[in-house]
Amino acid sequence: MKIIYGTDFSASTSRTGRVAASLARKLGDGLVVAHVVDPPSFFTMGVGALEEPMMREITAKAGELVASVAAGLRMVGDRPQDLLIEQRVLVGQPDEMLAELAEREGARMVVVGTHGRNGSSALGRLFVGTVAERLVRSCRRPVLVVPEEPSAASRPNDLDDRARPLEITVAIDRGVASGMALDFVRTLQKVSRCAVSFVHVFSPAAERTRLGLEPDLGGPDGDADIVAILETELCPAIVDFSDSERRTLRFIARRGDEPDPLGRAAAANHADLLVVGSALTSQGRSARSRALDTVRSASVPVLSIGSAPSDLSLARSSLGWRSVLAATDLSREGNAAVAEAYRLLSGTGGVVELCLVQDPELHPRAPENWAELQKQLWSLVPAAAEPHGIVTRTSVLEGRPPSEKLLQAADRLGVDALVLGAGHRGGLARALMGSIVDAVISHSSKPVVLVPAPRADR
Repeated sequence: MKIIYGTDFSASTSRTGRVAASLARKLGDGLVVAHVVDPPSFFTMGVGALEEPMMREITAKAGELVASVAAGLRMVGDRPQDLLIEQRVLVGQPDEMLAELAEREGARMVVVGTHGRNGSSALGRLFVGTVAERLVRSCRRPVLVVPEEPSAASRPNDLDDRARPLEITVAIDRGVASGMALDFVRTLQKVSRCAVSFVHVFSPAAERTRLGLEPDLGGPDGDADIVAILETELCPAIVDFSDSERRTLRFIARRGDEPDPLGRAAAANHADLLVVGSALTSQGRSARSRALDTVRSASVPVLSIGSAPSDLSLARSSLGWRSVLAATDLSREGNAAVAEAYRLLSGTGGVVELCLVQDPELHPRAPENWAELQKQLWSLVPAAAEPHGIVTRTSVLEGRPPSEKLLQAADRLGVDALVLGAGHRGGLARALMGSIVDAVISHSSKPVVLVPAPRADR
Protein backbone atom coordinates (compact mmCIF):
# COMPACT_ATOMS: atom_id res chain seq x y z
CA MET A 1 0.00 0.00 0.00
CA LYS A 2 0.96 3.68 -0.07
CA ILE A 3 1.09 6.54 2.38
CA ILE A 4 0.32 10.01 1.03
CA TYR A 5 2.39 12.79 2.61
CA GLY A 6 1.03 16.26 1.89
CA THR A 7 3.60 19.04 2.26
CA ASP A 8 3.43 22.82 1.90
CA PHE A 9 7.25 23.13 2.24
CA SER A 10 6.97 25.05 5.53
CA ALA A 11 9.43 24.33 8.33
CA SER A 12 6.61 22.98 10.47
CA THR A 13 6.02 20.07 8.06
CA SER A 14 9.55 18.66 8.33
CA ARG A 15 8.62 16.53 11.33
CA THR A 16 5.47 15.41 9.52
CA GLY A 17 7.57 14.15 6.62
CA ARG A 18 9.89 12.21 8.93
CA VAL A 19 6.91 10.56 10.62
CA ALA A 20 5.35 9.68 7.25
CA ALA A 21 8.60 8.18 5.93
CA SER A 22 9.27 6.24 9.14
CA LEU A 23 5.75 4.79 9.13
CA ALA A 24 6.12 3.80 5.48
CA ARG A 25 9.33 1.91 6.28
CA LYS A 26 7.84 0.27 9.35
CA LEU A 27 4.68 -0.84 7.52
CA GLY A 28 6.45 -1.77 4.28
CA ASP A 29 4.50 0.84 2.32
CA GLY A 30 5.48 3.17 -0.48
CA LEU A 31 5.48 6.91 0.14
CA VAL A 32 3.93 9.54 -2.12
CA VAL A 33 5.23 13.06 -1.46
CA ALA A 34 2.58 15.45 -2.75
CA HIS A 35 2.25 19.21 -2.96
CA VAL A 36 -0.91 20.94 -4.11
CA VAL A 37 -0.60 24.29 -5.87
CA ASP A 38 -3.60 26.36 -4.86
CA PRO A 39 -3.96 28.93 -7.65
CA PRO A 40 -4.42 32.51 -6.47
CA SER A 41 -7.89 33.90 -7.05
CA PHE A 42 -6.77 36.05 -9.98
CA PHE A 43 -5.63 32.89 -11.78
CA THR A 44 -8.99 31.22 -11.39
CA MET A 45 -10.71 34.38 -12.60
CA GLY A 46 -8.44 34.48 -15.64
CA VAL A 47 -5.73 36.98 -16.54
CA GLY A 48 -5.37 36.25 -20.20
CA ALA A 49 -2.09 35.15 -21.74
CA LEU A 50 -0.12 35.46 -18.46
CA GLU A 51 -2.01 32.72 -16.65
CA GLU A 52 -0.61 29.60 -18.32
CA PRO A 53 3.11 30.56 -18.29
CA MET A 54 2.95 31.63 -14.67
CA MET A 55 1.26 28.36 -13.63
CA ARG A 56 3.90 26.37 -15.51
CA GLU A 57 6.62 28.26 -13.65
CA ILE A 58 4.94 27.75 -10.26
CA THR A 59 4.35 24.02 -10.77
CA ALA A 60 7.90 23.52 -12.08
CA LYS A 61 9.32 25.18 -8.96
CA ALA A 62 7.01 23.05 -6.80
CA GLY A 63 8.31 19.93 -8.55
CA GLU A 64 11.88 20.88 -7.66
CA LEU A 65 10.93 21.38 -4.03
CA VAL A 66 9.06 18.05 -3.90
CA ALA A 67 12.15 16.30 -5.32
CA SER A 68 14.28 17.93 -2.62
CA VAL A 69 11.88 16.82 0.12
CA ALA A 70 11.81 13.27 -1.26
CA ALA A 71 15.61 13.11 -1.34
CA GLY A 72 15.79 14.15 2.29
CA LEU A 73 13.21 11.55 3.37
CA ARG A 74 15.26 8.74 1.82
CA MET A 75 17.94 9.43 4.44
CA VAL A 76 18.01 8.26 8.05
CA GLY A 77 20.82 10.19 9.66
CA ASP A 78 23.57 10.29 7.05
CA ARG A 79 22.67 6.95 5.45
CA PRO A 80 20.16 6.33 2.63
CA GLN A 81 17.43 3.79 3.40
CA ASP A 82 15.29 1.57 1.19
CA LEU A 83 12.05 3.44 0.61
CA LEU A 84 10.03 3.66 -2.59
CA ILE A 85 9.07 7.33 -2.99
CA GLU A 86 6.84 8.83 -5.67
CA GLN A 87 6.42 12.54 -6.29
CA ARG A 88 3.27 14.45 -7.22
CA VAL A 89 2.47 18.10 -7.93
CA LEU A 90 -1.27 18.76 -8.16
CA VAL A 91 -3.30 21.90 -8.81
CA GLY A 92 -6.50 22.73 -6.96
CA GLN A 93 -7.95 22.87 -3.46
CA PRO A 94 -5.35 21.11 -1.25
CA ASP A 95 -7.71 19.01 0.90
CA GLU A 96 -9.81 17.94 -2.08
CA MET A 97 -6.81 17.04 -4.23
CA LEU A 98 -5.09 15.05 -1.44
CA ALA A 99 -8.31 13.17 -0.70
CA GLU A 100 -8.79 12.35 -4.40
CA LEU A 101 -5.16 11.22 -4.70
CA ALA A 102 -5.50 8.96 -1.65
CA GLU A 103 -8.67 7.41 -3.04
CA ARG A 104 -7.12 6.90 -6.49
CA GLU A 105 -4.00 5.28 -5.04
CA GLY A 106 -5.87 3.14 -2.51
CA ALA A 107 -3.69 4.71 0.19
CA ARG A 108 -3.41 3.38 3.70
CA MET A 109 -3.53 6.93 5.06
CA VAL A 110 -2.91 10.62 4.33
CA VAL A 111 -0.31 12.36 6.54
CA VAL A 112 -0.44 16.12 7.07
CA GLY A 113 0.87 18.52 9.70
CA THR A 114 -0.51 21.31 11.83
CA HIS A 115 0.76 24.79 12.58
CA GLY A 116 1.00 26.53 15.94
CA ARG A 117 1.95 25.56 19.45
CA ASN A 118 0.49 22.26 20.54
CA GLY A 119 -1.87 21.99 23.44
CA SER A 120 -2.51 25.73 23.41
CA SER A 121 -5.62 27.66 22.51
CA ALA A 122 -3.60 29.09 19.63
CA LEU A 123 -3.40 25.68 17.99
CA GLY A 124 -7.15 25.24 18.32
CA ARG A 125 -7.74 28.55 16.56
CA LEU A 126 -5.16 27.91 13.84
CA PHE A 127 -6.42 24.38 13.19
CA VAL A 128 -9.93 25.53 12.31
CA GLY A 129 -10.30 25.77 8.55
CA THR A 130 -6.88 24.26 7.78
CA VAL A 131 -6.17 21.52 5.28
CA ALA A 132 -5.79 19.08 8.18
CA GLU A 133 -9.22 19.88 9.61
CA ARG A 134 -10.95 19.72 6.24
CA LEU A 135 -9.33 16.35 5.52
CA VAL A 136 -10.48 14.94 8.86
CA ARG A 137 -13.99 16.13 8.07
CA SER A 138 -14.23 14.84 4.51
CA CYS A 139 -11.54 12.32 3.53
CA ARG A 140 -12.68 8.72 3.13
CA ARG A 141 -9.18 7.44 3.88
CA PRO A 142 -7.60 7.57 7.36
CA VAL A 143 -5.90 10.91 8.07
CA LEU A 144 -2.83 11.20 10.32
CA VAL A 145 -2.38 14.70 11.72
CA VAL A 146 1.11 15.32 13.10
CA PRO A 147 1.53 18.21 15.53
CA GLU A 148 4.33 20.66 14.84
CA GLU A 149 6.06 20.06 18.15
CA PRO A 150 6.38 16.56 19.67
CA SER A 151 5.44 15.98 23.27
CA ALA A 152 8.20 15.63 25.82
CA ALA A 153 7.27 11.96 26.19
CA SER A 154 7.38 11.13 22.47
CA ARG A 155 10.23 9.31 20.76
CA PRO A 156 10.19 10.66 17.19
CA ASN A 157 13.47 9.06 16.13
CA ASP A 158 12.54 5.56 17.31
CA LEU A 159 10.00 4.85 14.56
CA ASP A 160 12.86 3.69 12.33
CA ASP A 161 13.88 1.14 14.96
CA ARG A 162 12.62 -2.08 13.40
CA ALA A 163 13.28 -3.95 16.65
CA ARG A 164 10.56 -2.23 18.64
CA PRO A 165 6.81 -2.45 18.12
CA LEU A 166 4.63 0.39 16.93
CA GLU A 167 3.14 1.99 20.06
CA ILE A 168 -0.56 2.65 19.50
CA THR A 169 -3.21 4.10 21.80
CA VAL A 170 -6.81 3.61 20.65
CA ALA A 171 -9.79 5.62 21.88
CA ILE A 172 -12.74 3.24 22.18
CA ASP A 173 -16.42 3.49 22.99
CA ARG A 174 -19.63 1.68 22.04
CA GLY A 175 -20.09 3.45 18.69
CA VAL A 176 -19.61 2.25 15.14
CA ALA A 177 -16.87 4.85 14.56
CA SER A 178 -14.84 3.26 17.36
CA GLY A 179 -15.32 -0.16 15.75
CA MET A 180 -13.83 1.16 12.52
CA ALA A 181 -10.81 2.47 14.44
CA LEU A 182 -10.29 -0.94 16.04
CA ASP A 183 -10.59 -2.69 12.69
CA PHE A 184 -7.99 -0.39 11.16
CA VAL A 185 -5.54 -1.19 13.95
CA ARG A 186 -6.15 -4.88 13.23
CA THR A 187 -4.95 -4.26 9.67
CA LEU A 188 -1.78 -2.63 11.02
CA GLN A 189 -1.11 -5.66 13.22
CA LYS A 190 -0.95 -7.82 10.10
CA VAL A 191 2.05 -5.91 8.72
CA SER A 192 3.88 -4.65 11.80
CA ARG A 193 4.50 -5.48 15.43
CA CYS A 194 2.13 -3.39 17.55
CA ALA A 195 1.81 -2.70 21.26
CA VAL A 196 -1.78 -1.54 21.68
CA SER A 197 -3.32 0.31 24.62
CA PHE A 198 -6.97 1.37 24.89
CA VAL A 199 -8.55 4.41 26.53
CA HIS A 200 -12.21 5.12 27.19
CA VAL A 201 -13.24 8.60 28.31
CA PHE A 202 -16.65 8.88 29.94
CA SER A 203 -18.88 11.40 31.67
CA PRO A 204 -19.95 9.95 35.06
CA ALA A 205 -23.19 11.97 35.10
CA ALA A 206 -24.14 10.97 31.55
CA GLU A 207 -23.32 7.30 32.17
CA ARG A 208 -25.41 7.20 35.34
CA THR A 209 -28.35 8.59 33.39
CA ARG A 210 -27.82 6.15 30.52
CA LEU A 211 -27.54 3.16 32.83
CA GLY A 212 -30.33 4.18 35.20
CA LEU A 213 -27.99 4.29 38.20
CA GLU A 214 -28.43 6.43 41.29
CA PRO A 215 -26.55 9.76 41.30
CA ASP A 216 -23.05 9.56 42.69
CA LEU A 217 -23.03 10.93 46.22
CA GLY A 218 -19.26 10.93 46.50
CA GLY A 219 -19.01 7.55 48.20
CA PRO A 220 -15.80 5.57 48.64
CA ASP A 221 -16.29 3.59 45.44
CA GLY A 222 -16.54 6.69 43.24
CA ASP A 223 -17.15 5.56 39.66
CA ALA A 224 -16.37 1.88 40.29
CA ASP A 225 -19.94 0.77 39.52
CA ILE A 226 -19.86 2.56 36.15
CA VAL A 227 -16.42 1.20 35.24
CA ALA A 228 -17.53 -2.37 36.06
CA ILE A 229 -20.38 -2.08 33.55
CA LEU A 230 -18.22 -0.34 30.95
CA GLU A 231 -15.71 -3.18 31.18
CA THR A 232 -18.41 -5.73 30.30
CA GLU A 233 -19.47 -3.54 27.35
CA LEU A 234 -16.04 -2.77 25.91
CA CYS A 235 -13.83 -5.76 26.71
CA PRO A 236 -15.50 -8.07 24.13
CA ALA A 237 -14.52 -5.60 21.38
CA ILE A 238 -10.82 -5.96 22.19
CA VAL A 239 -10.61 -9.62 23.19
CA ASP A 240 -8.87 -10.52 19.91
CA PHE A 241 -6.03 -8.12 20.77
CA SER A 242 -4.81 -10.57 23.42
CA ASP A 243 -1.77 -11.35 21.24
CA SER A 244 -0.76 -7.69 21.22
CA GLU A 245 2.50 -6.99 22.97
CA ARG A 246 0.56 -4.77 25.34
CA ARG A 247 -3.15 -4.73 25.89
CA THR A 248 -4.36 -2.41 28.62
CA LEU A 249 -7.74 -0.71 28.97
CA ARG A 250 -7.85 2.52 30.94
CA PHE A 251 -11.00 4.40 31.94
CA ILE A 252 -10.85 8.18 32.41
CA ALA A 253 -13.73 10.12 33.97
CA ARG A 254 -14.19 13.53 32.36
CA ARG A 255 -16.23 16.01 34.36
CA GLY A 256 -17.60 19.34 33.20
CA ASP A 257 -15.56 21.26 30.66
CA GLU A 258 -12.24 19.57 31.37
CA PRO A 259 -9.81 19.53 28.42
CA ASP A 260 -9.83 16.43 26.24
CA PRO A 261 -7.72 13.87 28.15
CA LEU A 262 -7.05 11.49 25.24
CA GLY A 263 -3.94 13.29 24.05
CA ARG A 264 -2.46 13.31 27.55
CA ALA A 265 -3.18 9.61 27.97
CA ALA A 266 -1.49 8.81 24.64
CA ALA A 267 1.55 10.91 25.56
CA ALA A 268 1.79 9.08 28.89
CA ASN A 269 1.76 5.80 26.94
CA HIS A 270 4.66 7.10 24.76
CA ALA A 271 2.35 6.48 21.80
CA ASP A 272 3.55 6.79 18.22
CA LEU A 273 -0.09 7.06 17.15
CA LEU A 274 -3.35 7.94 18.86
CA VAL A 275 -6.16 6.33 16.83
CA VAL A 276 -9.67 7.79 17.01
CA GLY A 277 -12.86 7.04 15.08
CA SER A 278 -14.51 9.94 13.25
CA ALA A 279 -16.95 8.22 10.89
CA LEU A 280 -20.35 9.84 10.38
CA THR A 281 -22.73 7.13 11.61
CA SER A 282 -25.89 7.31 13.72
CA GLN A 283 -23.62 8.59 16.51
CA GLY A 284 -21.20 10.08 14.00
CA ARG A 285 -21.63 13.80 14.55
CA SER A 286 -20.50 13.48 18.15
CA ALA A 287 -17.70 11.11 17.06
CA ARG A 288 -16.50 13.60 14.44
CA SER A 289 -16.61 16.44 16.97
CA ARG A 290 -14.66 14.42 19.55
CA ALA A 291 -12.04 13.46 16.96
CA LEU A 292 -11.51 17.10 15.98
CA ASP A 293 -11.20 18.13 19.63
CA THR A 294 -8.52 15.48 20.10
CA VAL A 295 -6.59 16.49 16.98
CA ARG A 296 -6.61 20.13 18.06
CA SER A 297 -5.18 19.47 21.51
CA ALA A 298 -3.00 16.34 21.26
CA SER A 299 0.79 16.55 21.31
CA VAL A 300 1.16 13.14 19.61
CA PRO A 301 0.19 12.22 16.03
CA VAL A 302 -3.55 11.51 15.79
CA LEU A 303 -4.87 9.04 13.22
CA SER A 304 -8.52 9.77 12.42
CA ILE A 305 -10.52 6.90 10.89
CA GLY A 306 -13.48 8.15 8.88
CA SER A 307 -15.43 6.22 6.26
CA ALA A 308 -14.46 2.59 5.85
CA PRO A 309 -12.83 1.98 2.45
CA SER A 310 -14.12 -1.22 0.87
CA ASP A 311 -10.66 -2.63 0.16
CA LEU A 312 -9.52 -2.53 3.78
CA SER A 313 -11.68 -5.57 4.62
CA LEU A 314 -12.95 -3.95 7.79
CA ALA A 315 -16.06 -6.09 8.16
CA ARG A 316 -15.93 -8.15 11.31
CA SER A 317 -17.28 -11.66 11.49
CA SER A 318 -20.18 -12.12 13.90
CA LEU A 319 -19.33 -13.97 17.09
CA GLY A 320 -23.02 -14.72 17.76
CA TRP A 321 -25.29 -13.38 20.47
CA ARG A 322 -24.65 -14.65 23.96
CA SER A 323 -27.26 -12.57 25.79
CA VAL A 324 -30.53 -10.89 24.85
CA LEU A 325 -33.07 -8.77 26.67
CA ALA A 326 -36.67 -9.88 26.15
CA ALA A 327 -39.34 -7.33 27.14
CA THR A 328 -42.94 -8.23 27.83
CA ASP A 329 -46.02 -6.82 29.53
CA LEU A 330 -47.34 -10.37 30.04
CA SER A 331 -49.76 -9.92 27.14
CA ARG A 332 -50.02 -12.53 24.38
CA GLU A 333 -48.10 -10.26 22.04
CA GLY A 334 -45.41 -9.41 24.54
CA ASN A 335 -44.91 -13.04 25.51
CA ALA A 336 -44.27 -13.90 21.84
CA ALA A 337 -41.06 -11.83 22.14
CA VAL A 338 -40.01 -13.97 25.10
CA ALA A 339 -40.45 -17.19 23.11
CA GLU A 340 -38.41 -15.74 20.24
CA ALA A 341 -35.59 -14.74 22.60
CA TYR A 342 -35.18 -18.34 23.74
CA ARG A 343 -35.34 -19.57 20.15
CA LEU A 344 -32.51 -17.21 19.16
CA LEU A 345 -30.22 -18.76 21.79
CA SER A 346 -31.38 -22.37 21.46
CA GLY A 347 -28.42 -23.40 19.30
CA THR A 348 -25.63 -21.77 21.29
CA GLY A 349 -26.89 -21.18 24.82
CA GLY A 350 -26.51 -17.91 26.65
CA VAL A 351 -28.47 -15.59 28.91
CA VAL A 352 -32.03 -14.28 28.53
CA GLU A 353 -32.66 -11.15 30.57
CA LEU A 354 -36.44 -11.34 31.00
CA CYS A 355 -37.72 -7.85 31.76
CA LEU A 356 -41.06 -6.28 32.58
CA VAL A 357 -41.43 -2.50 32.70
CA GLN A 358 -44.12 -1.34 35.11
CA ASP A 359 -45.73 2.09 35.35
CA PRO A 360 -45.63 3.00 39.06
CA GLU A 361 -48.91 4.89 38.74
CA LEU A 362 -50.72 1.80 37.44
CA HIS A 363 -48.84 -0.77 39.53
CA PRO A 364 -48.01 0.51 43.02
CA ARG A 365 -44.92 -0.95 44.65
CA ALA A 366 -46.67 -3.55 46.82
CA PRO A 367 -44.72 -6.70 47.77
CA GLU A 368 -47.55 -9.03 46.81
CA ASN A 369 -47.88 -7.39 43.37
CA TRP A 370 -44.19 -7.69 42.59
CA ALA A 371 -43.96 -11.26 43.83
CA GLU A 372 -46.83 -12.21 41.55
CA LEU A 373 -45.20 -10.48 38.58
CA GLN A 374 -41.96 -12.38 39.15
CA LYS A 375 -43.92 -15.63 39.34
CA GLN A 376 -45.63 -14.88 36.02
CA LEU A 377 -42.31 -14.04 34.38
CA TRP A 378 -40.78 -17.35 35.46
CA SER A 379 -43.81 -19.19 34.05
CA LEU A 380 -42.73 -17.99 30.57
CA VAL A 381 -39.37 -19.79 30.72
CA PRO A 382 -39.47 -22.88 28.45
CA ALA A 383 -38.72 -26.20 30.12
CA ALA A 384 -35.99 -26.84 27.51
CA ALA A 385 -34.10 -23.62 28.31
CA GLU A 386 -31.74 -25.08 30.89
CA PRO A 387 -30.91 -28.24 28.88
CA HIS A 388 -30.03 -25.96 25.96
CA GLY A 389 -27.57 -24.05 28.13
CA ILE A 390 -29.77 -20.95 28.48
CA VAL A 391 -29.68 -19.10 31.78
CA THR A 392 -32.65 -16.87 32.72
CA ARG A 393 -32.51 -13.74 34.83
CA THR A 394 -35.68 -11.78 35.56
CA SER A 395 -36.24 -8.17 36.55
CA VAL A 396 -39.21 -5.86 36.93
CA LEU A 397 -38.28 -2.32 35.83
CA GLU A 398 -40.20 0.54 37.38
CA GLY A 399 -40.43 3.95 35.77
CA ARG A 400 -41.34 6.04 32.78
CA PRO A 401 -40.88 6.28 29.88
CA PRO A 402 -40.70 2.50 29.26
CA SER A 403 -38.34 2.90 26.28
CA GLU A 404 -35.75 4.68 28.42
CA LYS A 405 -35.93 2.03 31.13
CA LEU A 406 -35.46 -0.73 28.56
CA LEU A 407 -32.45 0.98 26.98
CA GLN A 408 -30.88 1.63 30.37
CA ALA A 409 -31.39 -2.01 31.36
CA ALA A 410 -29.89 -3.23 28.06
CA ASP A 411 -26.73 -1.17 28.67
CA ARG A 412 -26.54 -1.99 32.37
CA LEU A 413 -26.96 -5.73 31.76
CA GLY A 414 -24.58 -5.75 28.80
CA VAL A 415 -26.86 -7.69 26.42
CA ASP A 416 -26.05 -8.17 22.73
CA ALA A 417 -29.60 -7.41 21.47
CA LEU A 418 -33.15 -6.53 22.50
CA VAL A 419 -36.21 -8.60 21.54
CA LEU A 420 -39.55 -6.79 21.58
CA GLY A 421 -43.10 -7.69 20.64
CA ALA A 422 -44.66 -5.72 17.80
CA GLY A 423 -48.27 -6.78 18.25
CA HIS A 424 -51.43 -4.71 17.95
CA ARG A 425 -53.29 -5.67 21.12
CA GLY A 426 -52.65 -5.37 24.81
CA GLY A 427 -50.97 -2.61 26.85
CA LEU A 428 -47.26 -2.61 26.03
CA ALA A 429 -47.71 -4.59 22.83
CA ARG A 430 -50.09 -2.00 21.43
CA ALA A 431 -47.78 0.86 22.40
CA LEU A 432 -44.74 -0.86 20.97
CA MET A 433 -46.03 -0.25 17.45
CA GLY A 434 -45.83 3.44 18.19
CA SER A 435 -43.74 5.52 20.51
CA ILE A 436 -41.90 2.81 22.47
CA VAL A 437 -40.59 0.79 19.55
CA ASP A 438 -39.71 3.97 17.66
CA ALA A 439 -37.79 5.33 20.64
CA VAL A 440 -35.95 2.06 21.24
CA ILE A 441 -34.92 1.68 17.60
CA SER A 442 -33.90 5.34 17.34
CA HIS A 443 -31.68 5.34 20.42
CA SER A 444 -30.46 1.78 20.84
CA SER A 445 -26.78 1.09 20.16
CA LYS A 446 -27.61 -2.62 19.97
CA PRO A 447 -29.63 -4.68 17.44
CA VAL A 448 -33.40 -4.74 18.04
CA VAL A 449 -35.51 -7.76 17.02
CA LEU A 450 -39.23 -7.10 16.49
CA VAL A 451 -41.50 -10.14 16.80
CA PRO A 452 -44.81 -10.01 14.89
CA ALA A 453 -48.08 -10.58 16.75
CA PRO A 454 -49.20 -14.23 16.89
CA ARG A 455 -51.99 -15.10 14.48
CA ALA A 456 -55.40 -15.21 16.11
CA ASP A 457 -56.77 -18.67 16.91
CA ARG A 458 -59.20 -19.92 14.31
